[in-house]
Amino acid sequence: MCDRELAQHMTRLLAELDLTEAQYGVLQTLVHLRRASSATLARSVSVTPQAMVGLVAALERKGYITRKFGRGAGRVIDAEVTARGKEAYEAAKRRVRALDRSLRRSYTDEEFDQLVGLLERLPGVLGRLDDQRGSRRRVDD
Repeated sequence: MCDRELAQHMTRLLAELDLTEAQYGVLQTLVHLRRASSATLARSVSVTPQAMVGLVAALERKGYITRKFGRGAGRVIDAEVTARGKEAYEAAKRRVRALDRSLRRSYTDEEFDQLVGLLERLPGVLGRLDDQRGSRRRVDD
């Protein structure tokens, strides 16, 4: 429920800049790496390599990146974030950081530390649940 609510908020926040959350993630990755394979970009925003083709094309249409395809395997997208793309990325980054600060101010230090601690434990808890479910399935077979 929290994930959906935060995603909806992020969607509205970034839509004002003509960006999706995935496009923001691609810009962020390209700003830091400058060059990456389609698969690397896809992993960075949790989409399939096929979906990445559309994300990159949309960013190029918006004038946020320029691209050319690398030699060899043809999988490397040699993309450069344009000045317009850097402006959009920086504006989005400011908005995301402002949201982070607002959320942080909504909790006492103790509450925030507790929340962070619980969220950091969540992947391990979910992993153990998956392990237990897998064990039960093998026993039931």
